[in-house]
Amino acid sequence: MAITRFFLASMVVLAFLGTASADLEDHKPEDNTVKRIQAMIYCRRNGELIKTEGATARVSCFVDVKVKPFTVISPPTKGGYFYMDLEKLVPFRYNIKKDCKVYLNEPASTPGDCTIPTNDNDGIDGASLDKPPRKLNEDTSLLSVGPFVYV
Repeated sequence: MAITRFFLASMVVLAFLGTASADLEDHKPEDNTVKRIQAMIYCRRNGELIKTEGATARVSCFVDVKVKPFTVISPPTKGGYFYMDLEKLVPFRYNIKKDCKVYLNEPASTPGDCTIPTNDNDGIDGASLDKPPRKLNEDTSLLSVGPFVYV
């Protein structure tokens, strides 16, 4: 009788462990193949695009109302260009490709014109990161977004 109870209890535990491990397999975070992003931010003046100095973009990630949104600001542009290593900045719980977008954040630090953001290449609505990135090597990929424009 004791052997039968032990056998049944063992079977229940093994069945539970098998179900639990299958659930964990189903809920693994997806591969965040987008690791790094780059973009240009321009000023459009008299129909001409001029590279900005000191403008910033932001990456914002949102899953649902249960998970607090996350935002990180890019370094200021140099010669209109910025680069961000998202793997080091975005918390693991976010799937960069699905949950994050890139937006214009602040215009160049020089006073005067070119302070109004445009929606060119989704600079206001948020540029999606779901495009295929360029593989730099087996573990690293780079996605170009934008270019973004202020007027």
